[in-house]
Amino acid sequence: MSAPEIRSDMAKASKTIIKCEAMRLKGPVAFIGEMELTETELRFKPTGMVNRIIGAATLVLPIRKIERVAIVGLNETALVWVDQSPHRFLGAGAQKVLEALETLLLDQAESATPSSSTSQLGAVEVLSQEQAKRLIFDWAEQIGYNAEETVIFSTPVIRRAKNATSRGWVLITDKDRVLYLPSAGQDSAELPIEMSLKAIRPAGRISSPVLRMTDGETNYVFAPVGGSTITERFWDLCATKTRVDDSADREKQARTKIMGRPKSLWIRQDGDLVFSTKVCMLISVRDGIGLVVIDRPDPPFPEKMPIRVEVCLNDGIYWFDTVVVSTRRAFQPIRIGRKKGRHIVVLRNPKRIRGQNRRDNYRIKLRGREAWILKDLAKAQSDGLLNDDEITVCEIDNISASGCLIQSTSKMEAGTTIDVILSFLSRKTPIKARVVRSIASTREENSWLVALTFPSINDQYADLVHRFIADEQLKHIRRAQEDANPTKKPAPPKPKSDK
Repeated sequence: MSAPEIRSDMAKASKTIIKCEAMRLKGPVAFIGEMELTETELRFKPTGMVNRIIGAATLVLPIRKIERVAIVGLNETALVWVDQSPHRFLGAGAQKVLEALETLLLDQAESATPSSSTSQLGAVEVLSQEQAKRLIFDWAEQIGYNAEETVIFSTPVIRRAKNATSRGWVLITDKDRVLYLPSAGQDSAELPIEMSLKAIRPAGRISSPVLRMTDGETNYVFAPVGGSTITERFWDLCATKTRVDDSADREKQARTKIMGRPKSLWIRQDGDLVFSTKVCMLISVRDGIGLVVIDRPDPPFPEKMPIRVEVCLNDGIYWFDTVVVSTRRAFQPIRIGRKKGRHIVVLRNPKRIRGQNRRDNYRIKLRGREAWILKDLAKAQSDGLLNDDEITVCEIDNISASGCLIQSTSKMEAGTTIDVILSFLSRKTPIKARVVRSIASTREENSWLVALTFPSINDQYADLVHRFIADEQLKHIRRAQEDANPTKKPAPPKPKSDK
């Protein structure tokens, strides 16, 4: 390994991000100097007495070669690893520079464009089989080594952990192993991570530029070079590898989830709605699934009638194709909330339960709030002002951080992309929304309920929506408490008499 580049002349000018006083430790000698972080380099220029005596040179560390930065020890020493060699710094200024350096590494990873050539982070997108096996062999004591194991996916990442940010590789092998291998080497005190492909699950949005995963016990966060493009490719590959093995478990989980009292239920035959209710319950019976309803369906369902059942839950809509076995009266009434169900429609066990419009975020009802649909985003951005003829005002029915339901006077085609501003947020920034479906509203004539999703919403905007939803929930709870326990207003004082 070559030593880090040390030269007395400054590199070509680039934008300075932060500059602080710090101390560099090199063996028994301590240098007082100035640390400067630019977009391409980390520099340390000695300015103390030791420099005047022995004439120490300026240390220049290219950002693309930095493998790990960490703060360790009781004296909070700042470590910067380059070519598997550490450089030590002390002082509050050094810690501030390292915090800015960690942010720079994560931003560069997110904004980099993956390619087969060297990227601006100094790493290629795909390792050859020989390079990948050599990398796994270097960590054989911790994770083991199999000469017949083949790497089917590899990507350079930046890992953010407690008090440290490091560069490394995430690999997927044909032995259903997911590996994270640090680039700083075994002397950096950072350990590799080994997970089972069947055990990991997403711990965030799949389309997010940050790769968040969990094995059920520990959460891991990686920022891959290329952002959301690589993240989606990673999860697509994981889904392909585990689709056959986990199909039985997923069907069992879906069946368990739909059992109970749904928010709504629809039954369709050949696409036409034949039955709908908001007061029902799904239970397990000997012949399959029992749908408990209050009144007998009119007209009654004939036996062996093929139907499609759609069940609305908090996290989305689940549907399955089945056949009516029979309709019978319950031996004893079954309580559904405040009412009692007296009839059971027995359905055959479905072969597969599918989900659509699944929600990763909590959704609340929202009335009296508006969403503005921009007709021409480019014109609005150039003018900086919104005129009445440039926006369409729609009322929001419900919302979450992943989508919303709006009431519009015009029907929108499914699959189209529109620009939306949520007027109730302090940040009036347009976000991209995709139309999922449009259905005619039963509340008003010539109006449509349009379901939207936010496929590319960033984390900061999503946090604003989460915070707004939490505030609305607290307001609802307080209003309910005030209605349940009304406070008596004090009686007005009696007027004083003249006597």
